[in-house]
Amino acid sequence: MPHVATVMGLFGVLLCAGVAGAAPALAVDDPARPDARVTHGPSCRPGGVVVEVTGGTVAYAVTLSTSRAHDGEDVGEVQPGAVVVLATGDVDWGETIDPYLAYAALDGSGTRYVDELDGFSFTRPALEDCAAIAPSTAGGEVPTAAGEVPPAAGEVPASGGEVPTAGEVPAAGEVPAAGTPPVEVPGDVAPMPVPVFPGSGTAAGTRPAAVPAAAAAPLTGGADGVSWPLLAAGAALLTAGTGLAAVTGRRGRRAGAPASPGGA
Repeated sequence: MPHVATVMGLFGVLLCAGVAGAAPALAVDDPARPDARVTHGPSCRPGGVVVEVTGGTVAYAVTLSTSRAHDGEDVGEVQPGAVVVLATGDVDWGETIDPYLAYAALDGSGTRYVDELDGFSFTRPALEDCAAIAPSTAGGEVPTAAGEVPPAAGEVPASGGEVPTAGEVPAAGEVPAAGTPPVEVPGDVAPMPVPVFPGSGTAAGTRPAAVPAAAAAPLTGGADGVSWPLLAAGAALLTAGTGLAAVTGRRGRRAGAPASPGGA
């Protein structure tokens, strides 16, 4: 019998311990009570602690209190299934704050309890720490007159003459503005060699004269297909060549003739 009494006593102790250990779990999983979630804490930005409370099946009055204000920093009523957001005031640099929630049922049952929000003790960083990690704004300054930004490509400068468009040719007698690039007009002048005859006095290696392209272009004939200007120019050139050859021949004969007997 003593052994039976001992076993029964141990069983009773274990049963009481199990009930006592299960009580907090039942309280946490109670669907009638609201559920809380901390969404923000103090940081380098202004502000404090923000808590989001979601109602259960019973309406509750909820108070957000802290270690610096036990009377509460924000209050609200959360209805079943509704969401209420509570927030503390601003937290000073380097200040530590411990938030907690106090609940009171609104169904007349008088149920009250406190959620300590374990693990949510906050300390705001010091001002020096926040200044050390703040992004620098020196790179965003606007350059002064000494460091003016050059104009974009294709932009006409404010000073100086106007820049002519592509293919624009200045009018006769008009002087281009300073700095204006020369405009090349293709087809205006074409080089045309000039024949050189012996004894004409033209030095060897003389560069060909530039003849306008209009004069170098082939001449079209009249209705009969004969180019009279071209024939006239050819005849004149042939006559000049024949005369030059005759003069050269006479000079050669005079130089090679024997002296007369009377001159000896």
